[in-house]
Amino acid sequence: MGSRSPPHACKFNGRIGTEGTRSVQIRYRRNHGNGRSNTLSVANDIDEALQEWARLLDDAKFFEAHEVLEELWLHAIEPERTFLKGLIHVAVALHHHQRGNGHGARVKYRSAERYLAPYQPGYLGIDLAGLFEQLRPRFAGLLGDPNEVNGETE
Repeated sequence: MGSRSPPHACKFNGRIGTEGTRSVQIRYRRNHGNGRSNTLSVANDIDEALQEWARLLDDAKFFEAHEVLEELWLHAIEPERTFLKGLIHVAVALHHHQRGNGHGARVKYRSAERYLAPYQPGYLGIDLAGLFEQLRPRFAGLLGDPNEVNGETE
């Protein structure tokens, strides 16, 4: 058997695809200093942020993983905005779990499931089906029936 991971570490890096660089349209507001602003769209590379998110999850740095995606999420437009929010909730659920906050872990895990459901089985190179296969056993004790997903038994 291979080496054991620390109790709260997740090996997600292998779940990042190698389909090449992805871009997401980022919407932001520019303030002109005179009370007026306009909305601009720019392309921003999301691939590097997703790689860093996965690396930080591997290192059990869940709060930092959430931080990596937060700025992109704040300015992203759909469909990437909800996808990024779901990944942020995955990291926050793991952070709460790591700190022993069962209620916070359960709430964020459930919201991550809801936000990421439309993107299953994968999106932007992230194997979401594989990700949740790894997460379910970790959260099973907090969620009740380990076969229950989104309030329904599989």
